This record gives sequence, structure tokens and C-alpha cells, in this order.
Amino acid sequence: MGLLNTIMSAVHYKINNKDKRSEYIFYKIVDQEKNEYALQCINTTAVVYSKIEDIVFDIDILHGLHPIQACYVGIEYAKFLEKNEAPIALKNRQKSKLDKCSVFRYGRYELCSQNRKGDVLFFDRTNEESFLMDPRDIALSEEIIQEFDAAQAFHLGLLAGLKLNNPVTKRNEIQHNKEKPYLQLVT
Repeated sequence: MGLLNTIMSAVHYKINNKDKRSEYIFYKIVDQEKNEYALQCINTTAVVYSKIEDIVFDIDILHGLHPIQACYVGIEYAKFLEKNEAPIALKNRQKSKLDKCSVFRYGRYELCSQNRKGDVLFFDRTNEESFLMDPRDIALSEEIIQEFDAAQAFHLGLLAGLKLNNPVTKRNEIQHNKEKPYLQLVT
């Protein structure tokens, strides 16, 4: 009876604690040539070639990537936005599509908010702790970013890419570089 109990508890543990990511990850980026990315469907040999904006605007593909690759797409999309002056139609399309990006389906960490400095507050669902970090630090940490949902990892990659393209200068450096204004009393 003890052996059967052990086997049944092991099977029950594996069924209840399996990795939820496998239910959501369907694509992987296998190659990149200039402006096109080769996406392969998991467990098949089918390969689809797409541009970065097509991947971003196709929610099924974007949400079907591994969180690390979704973060990479976010960083690359930020570079794309910096290089290309996006037309108004693309900006309107982007606004309507990116509002749907921040969903939570799986993962250990969940995005909560962003402060004025651009730091991101996220919540650890296992031990109910919250952390405030720079999106660049999150995106560059493989251990942290893979614990997010792919949709939220893309959003973090986009925030990190925008901050990488616009480095922050310290307030003291700005004040020291400026000359003191010349004041004159007018009566």
C-alpha cells in the first residue's frame, strides 16, 4: 500500500505542478536577417518570416514567444521606433494594440505599476513580495525576465529599449554644465 501511495502522490504532484509556460509558448525566433525574423512553430519544421512590426502587432505570435524572446522583441521594437519616424497610422495602430499587451497568464512575477522615474514595480506571486527595479536591469537579468508572462516581458523589453536609447543624465551633471544666469535688476 505504501508503494502505491508514493506513486500516486508523485503523479498527482506532476499533474498539478507542471510548468504552465508549455501551454502558452508556441513559437521561437530561430534567425534574423536584416529586417526579417524567422519564427519556427514549436515541435514542427514550419518557419514563418515576419518583420518586427508584424510580430508586435500580431498578439498571437507575440504572446506565443518565450518571455526572454518576447523581451528581446520589445527591445528591438524600441530600436525600430527610434530609427523610423513612425507615421500617424502606425502610431494609432500601435496605441490600440499595445493596450492589450499587459496581461498576466502565467509566471512567477506580475507587473503592477511604473513610477515617474521609469522604474517598474512587480509582484512575486509565490511569496507575495514586491520589487521596484529599473526595466533595463530586469531585461538584462535572464533569471528574472523568464519568470514573467511573455506579454509583460515584451512590455518590459520595450521600456528597457526606450531607456537604453535615451540615457538619463544625472541632475548634478546638468547643473554643473550650465552657466549661471546673468541677473539684472530693472527699476
